[in-house]
Amino acid sequence: MFTANNPTPRIEGRPHPFAMGPMAPSRERGCRSAGLRPVSETLLIPLYFRALESRRSDPMVRDPLADNMVSRIDYDFSRFGPPDLTCTATLMRIREFDRLTSAFLEKHPGGCVVNIGCGLDTRFFRMDNGHVLWFDLDFPDVIAFRRQFLKESARCRFIPGSVLDSAWCDALPADCGKRLLLLAEGVMPYLPEAGVRQLVATLTTRFPGARLVFDVVSPLQALLTHFNPVLMATKARFRWGLARGTRVERWARGVRLEHEIFYFDQPEPRLGWYNCLRLFPHIARGFSILQLKLGPPETP
Repeated sequence: MFTANNPTPRIEGRPHPFAMGPMAPSRERGCRSAGLRPVSETLLIPLYFRALESRRSDPMVRDPLADNMVSRIDYDFSRFGPPDLTCTATLMRIREFDRLTSAFLEKHPGGCVVNIGCGLDTRFFRMDNGHVLWFDLDFPDVIAFRRQFLKESARCRFIPGSVLDSAWCDALPADCGKRLLLLAEGVMPYLPEAGVRQLVATLTTRFPGARLVFDVVSPLQALLTHFNPVLMATKARFRWGLARGTRVERWARGVRLEHEIFYFDQPEPRLGWYNCLRLFPHIARGFSILQLKLGPPETP
């Protein structure tokens, strides 16, 4: 649940041996983001919000690596404005993805995780249990940018490529199946809906028994992103919305919706008066996280 009373384990953001650079802020902003396309530029939004949150005494997510990266990137982060509803909702989403990842690793300590559209996400470095095999997937320009801050290792590998090109699936162990968790945080709404449907169908065929977790917005909220000042700063827009989570079960045979979690399911103290938005269904049901089980119906 999205609640302060359900903290996520292992998100302290402690230094990891494969994280590059000092934890203290750099004196110079030497890493440029100018070559990123608008959709890729959105990776800077959650990075900045995690960095701001890490400076608080009561953080929802603690990520000193994000703070370090922000200090080294030559970018005007003030374009995203001061912390607001978008910032808090993004942090709630990050916390829930952390919770779902932690639950998976408790059940499958030596499982495989694919972080689709990883950007500058640090989830492996915050949640590494010493056994998980982790893959970070994103466009080649994003992976090149990522390598300026974070290192690969035997258990954390970077895959340059488009999520819509199924060739990246070949990099995964053929037998990962039920031990596979696919995460796509802040990714699917930016992709063509037809491409997302095909992706789900492909993953269902390639990895029966796997779990796929991604966030979606309603058609109304997808339309309203044209007026979101944070997204307007990057020129990226959501391209589709989902009216009901159960509709994904029609995308491919064997897809089953296990969980649908709405951002406003539970009161969140950090939302303040925004908690009253829970009273309005079109808003309360406008943002959600889906967990799908992939594979034929007989897969246990």
